[in-house]
Amino acid sequence: VGGSTKKAAALLKTYLKWRQEELAQWPPDPPGMPRILRFNGYGRDGSRLILMLPCMIDTDFKPQEYARAMVRGIESVIGRESTTRFTVLADTRGHQALGFEGKAVFKIWSHLAAMSKAFQTYFPERLRRFIVYPAGDVEMGAYRLFKALISKETVKRVTVLAHPLGSNAPKPPSELLEFLDPKEVWPENSIFFTGLSEADVAAGT
Repeated sequence: VGGSTKKAAALLKTYLKWRQEELAQWPPDPPGMPRILRFNGYGRDGSRLILMLPCMIDTDFKPQEYARAMVRGIESVIGRESTTRFTVLADTRGHQALGFEGKAVFKIWSHLAAMSKAFQTYFPERLRRFIVYPAGDVEMGAYRLFKALISKETVKRVTVLAHPLGSNAPKPPSELLEFLDPKEVWPENSIFFTGLSEADVAAGT
């Protein structure tokens, strides 16, 4: 057992060294690129909540630029030395009030694929759960195709919350409350959770 532990520690040390050197070589994020990740408090399972807004992806910027920005963003809040795991809340809706129309998933496919690969490369075992919502027929079809791009272990951590209107749903599905307390949503992000409250559960909506 001792030998196995030492070997694992050596492999981890090698990985962390490679990771640090790799990130140090990256170019800075391009100016004007919309920030699609927003941090919040903690989920009911103790993992850190990260809101992901695909509608804010600007395809004038390259997929790899978004992937690097995502890694940097998470790293700045949840450093590699931390053991904190995180849950990603991927809101498929557009947010027209903020100037962001909904994006057809296939138009941002390469961006999502690049970020998915980065999640698995730079944050192995750190992802507690990846929640996609709201998902209609189009989103479910895209997810079935997307599963081919992610590892089986990652697939096990994905939860898809269905809604007949898909990305046109007027509010987040109440099932999201199984994973988070609205009080853990930071004030600057509350607009993205409008209509979601504990009262929804009591009313059965």
